[in-house]
Amino acid sequence: MSIHVAPELLGRVFFMPKSIVDEHLAYVNGQQLKVLLYVLRHTGEDLEVKDLAGGLHMPAADVSDALQYWFTTGVLLQDGEPTAAVPPAAKGGPVPYTRGGNAGAQGSAGNASGKKTPQQPLLDVPDIVPTYETVAARLLEDPSLKAMFQEVQALMGKTIGYDTQAKFIMMHDTYGLPPEVILTIVDYSVKKGKGIGYMCKVGKNWAEEGVTTLEDANEKLEKIANTDKAWAEFTGLFSKDPPKATDNRLAFVRKWRFTYGQSSELIYYAYETMVEAIDKVNFNYMDKILTRWNEEGLRTPQDVLAAEKGEAPAAGKAGRGTSPKGRKNTKIAGNHKASYDSDKYREKAQGPIQYKRKGEE
Repeated sequence: MSIHVAPELLGRVFFMPKSIVDEHLAYVNGQQLKVLLYVLRHTGEDLEVKDLAGGLHMPAADVSDALQYWFTTGVLLQDGEPTAAVPPAAKGGPVPYTRGGNAGAQGSAGNASGKKTPQQPLLDVPDIVPTYETVAARLLEDPSLKAMFQEVQALMGKTIGYDTQAKFIMMHDTYGLPPEVILTIVDYSVKKGKGIGYMCKVGKNWAEEGVTTLEDANEKLEKIANTDKAWAEFTGLFSKDPPKATDNRLAFVRKWRFTYGQSSELIYYAYETMVEAIDKVNFNYMDKILTRWNEEGLRTPQDVLAAEKGEAPAAGKAGRGTSPKGRKNTKIAGNHKASYDSDKYREKAQGPIQYKRKGEE
């Protein structure tokens, strides 16, 4: 199918340099393109920012922001500027933004054995970001950034402006994250309904952990999914008022479920024990209980009951088999007395849990 301009419009045209399409069209957002088209349409007129803002129905601040790209690439000029403005990348000159200050260690994380080494803490993506000139130069230098921005815009469902482009470039240059990892972060964040601030935070965390390849990123996402599932299983045992998820609490649940191999039911039982003992939510206190049980090889509430009766825990039979009758007021952690009946527990685990805090009838 051939695409062409309607013939009746060809008598009313204005010029556009070929270099705009060849060198810049793939990099600019909608506002930048609108501003340039308006200026080209009014070639020969003395235009001010307010004229463009009125003609395009755009805020003056957005117009000024969009113009900066064209000023720094030399396409548009301001009064008093020389006419030989050329992007630094085209001249092969230095880019005034130091790249890779933190990236070296990130991009080559590991040692002779192939194992990852702990990463040094990184700075947050700062509010002072690369200049328009730097962004334009980096896009001309590195074709992979051009492709990355196209994919980012597709994932986010919108064009991204200079500020957002600059943050992604800093994630790439400063954190050492390749485009495929950044795109994985964008896809993950968009699905969670998060924006660029969250993406920068995730990028910083992943870089610190040495997540710098697509394989690493996929493993990280699988780990996150497993943690989310474990948290959902734990909070699903509450009939009301489940604890809120935080990074610290998710890390604890991940430790208990996947490092200790303890069941969600045991974690819930430790939660009840904690609330009865101290009448507040404190996951550090829970961790002491569950760490003790882990050292004793206890994986389920039935294991705890068996241990209290002097019996060995039923290894590999989490949640299965016949449990001994529970005893009232058996000693669980320290001097704390917990009330637990295994038959009633199984009934609660199969249906809505009627959990009552200390002091309630």
